Amino acid sequence: MEKKLYIGIFFLFLGISWLQGQSGNLLLYNMERVPQSNQMNPAKFPVNAKWYVGLPSVDISWSSPIAYRDVIERRSNDSLYFTLTKTLAKLRDKNKLGLDLNAQAAGFGYCFDDFYFTVSINARSSANLMIPKDLVNFIVHGNGMYRGKSAYLLHEGFGGAVAWSELAFGTDYKINDHWSVAVKPKILFGMANIHTGKSYLSIYTSETGDMLRADCLIDIHTSLPAHTSSFMKNGGLSIDIGGIYKINDMFEVSASVVDLGFISWGRENNTQYRTRKGAGSFEFYGFNWDDLWGEEEGFNEGFLDNMADTLQRMMEIDTLLQRARYTTMLPLKIFLSGSYRINELFKVNALYRLQRMDKKTYSAFSVNANYYAGKWFEISIGNSIINRSFFNPGMAMNLLFGGVFQLFGTADFSAVNIAGMKTFNFQFGMNVLLGYKEKSMPFEKDGDK
Repeated sequence: MEKKLYIGIFFLFLGISWLQGQSGNLLLYNMERVPQSNQMNPAKFPVNAKWYVGLPSVDISWSSPIAYRDVIERRSNDSLYFTLTKTLAKLRDKNKLGLDLNAQAAGFGYCFDDFYFTVSINARSSANLMIPKDLVNFIVHGNGMYRGKSAYLLHEGFGGAVAWSELAFGTDYKINDHWSVAVKPKILFGMANIHTGKSYLSIYTSETGDMLRADCLIDIHTSLPAHTSSFMKNGGLSIDIGGIYKINDMFEVSASVVDLGFISWGRENNTQYRTRKGAGSFEFYGFNWDDLWGEEEGFNEGFLDNMADTLQRMMEIDTLLQRARYTTMLPLKIFLSGSYRINELFKVNALYRLQRMDKKTYSAFSVNANYYAGKWFEISIGNSIINRSFFNPGMAMNLLFGGVFQLFGTADFSAVNIAGMKTFNFQFGMNVLLGYKEKSMPFEKDGDK
């Protein structure tokens, strides 16, 4: 019965992960010796140190629905050319390009017996661009295939971007030999934001093909401070919540909610761009030769001028400065993980991540194995299901020099060939681990040596 339950849960996560997902580091979550795993679950603290100092580190993630080779191809004479027809076959109705950056300036953590305290300063950003398949289809094939319906060249906005800095204070408490719980409140300072409200651009073609109607609605908010002093006026709060449950010496499960919070953008650098009231629609019934050229008048410049004026009025945008405050939510993440220790050298993990961003949900699922070569080296190798792709191999490792200086790095990608890569993640950093603990293996009991 239990075996069937585990198999059912596995395929449930597998099915959910078929949804489009944002790239990101999934292997670091279960690296118990690396302090930065605390960024994905505040209940995690390095098992081999009483306290640590986090030196600068960087984490970069990229995701795309298409790869380089889906857009560019090579001819027999070694020249390159665009292949939008092939690109269309790879696109979905809605496509997201994503880029995330997390740079830690400094971090610190200390262990008081069963109580852990952490503090960190990070600069972060998240950007995504939404590309409808109709837009590329319209460019390649025109409007012929849209007779009697609309082509959405812009649908539900074009995405957005946000950059912020954060000051985080984490507390982790070991309740007993089985349970650990943690919270990490964070103070946020908004650095820049582009937020798309309800926006669209559609072109309707009549069934007979003799009429085109364009409808346009634009609503964009931006906050782009010119001076660092303005960041203080874009304040926000967020919180990370996490927990670990040690079932026995072999099994462990954990869960966390990360970046549950918001940023409120002040009036000083707040600008809104929106379609002027009464604009946003245009109907075109074509023209004949007489509209352009008269037997006596000659070329009719006024006809083209009138058409240009109409198009300009349709796209007329009002720029409204110092608008009222608006609020954006952070990209929320939920992690669920399970680990099984095979022996003192090997451990296997499964991790599911759900991400909520721009009112859309994205999922990813990862399976990996950790190998411990004594107390100075750890390596993790695994594979993730991201962005509807089943092949996203990855590797993470950390080295401890002199029992104090730690160097760690991670990388995962969707293809060995760079031309076929749709997602990648890279992270690199350094730490100083002090107060070395003999309890340096995961799941090790207190007092074990």
